[in-house]
Amino acid sequence: MVRCEVMFVIIPRAARYSAFAALFFASFAASTFGWSHDSTPEERDVTAAKFVAQKLQIWQDRMDLKDWNIRVQLVRADQLEPKTLGNIHWDTDSKTATIAVLSTEDYKLPWKAMLDDMEFTVVHELVHLELASLPRSEASRRVEEHAVNEIAGALLKLARHP
Repeated sequence: MVRCEVMFVIIPRAARYSAFAALFFASFAASTFGWSHDSTPEERDVTAAKFVAQKLQIWQDRMDLKDWNIRVQLVRADQLEPKTLGNIHWDTDSKTATIAVLSTEDYKLPWKAMLDDMEFTVVHELVHLELASLPRSEASRRVEEHAVNEIAGALLKLARHP
């Protein structure tokens, strides 16, 4: 949801519409984490990378994974399995992990929806990390993915509506 605060001032009738439009646009642009339509793909990736790093910290704390050294990076679609938005690789011995999240360049969603989806990907991959000690097989992969999606969705819903 975009929150827009507009302060009305007394201005000549002819200028009202352009002033309102300017105020609305400024509020909207400020609410998008510094992103604007004039941003380059690199600038959008930098902004999104900061966002996912912040979300990683929040969710790593919430899920009590503070003893893990986890990093997140944005990657292009050709670095991911087909039809996926991210992945995680971990080493339980060293307690290190890397989460890959689809780059802004490959998303087709609007900015806010894309950031929400990126946060979902981070939470989804952290749930996989929580389950890392369980036995895995190719046969259980589909069932695990479904369970991880449901858990990640529930966690995000709880966080947004306490």
